[in-house]
Amino acid sequence: MAAGHPITAEAGKIILEAGGNAYDAIAASFFASCLAEPTLSSLGGGGFLMAHEKNGRNTLYDFFVQTPKNKRIEKKLDFFPVDVDFGGAIQTFHIGMASSAVPGSVKGVLQFHSELGRLPIEKVIGPAVKFSREGIGINWFSGLAFQLLKDIYTSQEDTLKLFESRTEKGKLLKEAEVFKNPELGDFLEALARNGSDEFYRGEPARKMVSDMEEKGGLISMEDLSEYKVEKRKPITLNYRGAEFITNPPPSAGGILIAFALKLLEKFNLSKIDFGSPEHIDILSAVMQKAGMVKKGELMMNIRKEGIGEEILSEKFIRGFLDDIIKRVNRWGSTTQMSAIDKEGNMASMTVTNGEGSGYLIPGTGSVINNMLGEEDLNPEGFFKWENDQRISSMMAPSIVIKDEIKMALGSAGSNRLRSAILQIVVNILDFNKDIEEAVNSPRIHYENGMLDMEKGFSEETIKRIKSQFPEANIWNDKNLFFGGANCVMMDGENKVFSGAGDVRREGTWIKAVE
Repeated sequence: MAAGHPITAEAGKIILEAGGNAYDAIAASFFASCLAEPTLSSLGGGGFLMAHEKNGRNTLYDFFVQTPKNKRIEKKLDFFPVDVDFGGAIQTFHIGMASSAVPGSVKGVLQFHSELGRLPIEKVIGPAVKFSREGIGINWFSGLAFQLLKDIYTSQEDTLKLFESRTEKGKLLKEAEVFKNPELGDFLEALARNGSDEFYRGEPARKMVSDMEEKGGLISMEDLSEYKVEKRKPITLNYRGAEFITNPPPSAGGILIAFALKLLEKFNLSKIDFGSPEHIDILSAVMQKAGMVKKGELMMNIRKEGIGEEILSEKFIRGFLDDIIKRVNRWGSTTQMSAIDKEGNMASMTVTNGEGSGYLIPGTGSVINNMLGEEDLNPEGFFKWENDQRISSMMAPSIVIKDEIKMALGSAGSNRLRSAILQIVVNILDFNKDIEEAVNSPRIHYENGMLDMEKGFSEETIKRIKSQFPEANIWNDKNLFFGGANCVMMDGENKVFSGAGDVRREGTWIKAVE
């Protein structure tokens, strides 16, 4: 079990050791993450689960956020910007009641658990309830997240009260402080008894909608009661003899990773050294081309219509490949959980709450998302989205299968997560790195004409990059800007489990005792 926080991983481990399967474990981890990683994961957010069952069936559960049915722009909306300094890059987010899209996490997790899980939901939710009441220690990364997002989590009195430092009034929780959220625990128990209606039709929903109407938000009771989880057929392609299975359209991240892998397959990376100028030349060029596709007309069609086969056609790939051959002759408000059980079931789940809108959903101990206020998710501009549509995301929980080796992987990191996943796959399949090295080796990311590079590459490689990208940003160390990938692997023949938590976000992995 790999996750972004020790408590998140521990909840999954407890359930595996109690006889649960990978889907029980990943559900338990999600509920625990709402306590342990509250700036990233919430009952008020959304996400995706990639399920690979032991019988070989693959299913993508899409429970990402939905646009409301009515923009209601005729009324005054609660929507305003905040700047967040990540120590090397500044991002602007918009928060307030009108920044919240219709959440899907609760319905999505309960649905995939009911269809794929083994244990009763009361037992699966149990660890999160226990941790919520007893309290957990705030780790370094959670403390940092509160520091970065302080303007959001102090913007409303109820939210500040929940997350307030125990030693400094008016400040947020810090590393080593104990955080309890009994309201979350109580609500999770009610959720186990009454199902998703407790969240989507019950008292919390009614109070939230009333606040939305009064204070300038957009979500209605109809939006909540009619939300549906979508089950989709994943994208599957062969790369270096391995099966790569990922999130399909209308989300964009998976198909962009697949496009990059189709380009990379034309180069024999095993003949060059990891981190060499040649390696980074090819990788940065491929990322550049993927960025061009992301901004192109085809991608707009993917976001709107969910059709993307043309992007993976040989004809389309060749048009970008020729140029690469000539050339070489930030924070993401997401968290990743991965699980494999001894039977071979695999679950890769990426969830997000954006940065949070600042609004605490009454009676739940959870802040609702600000996905309508994220520029990355609104490429045509704020409030220009189509009503009642699933928002396109870069999140790409994925599965890799090669012979007897199975791996569940994914990453946090907004636009950077697709670069992280791409490089992990290449590190394992092309450079034969073990999973720990693959996840925690230095990374690069190309976006909008700017190339960012972590510390750890040779001076020769940095010099080559600077000659091609004079404005390249060379970071002083590994940084959360480059994502947070928490991955697990199983050698099916020998039943040997391994994993890696991303050091950039204090991720962890833990093995259940059989």
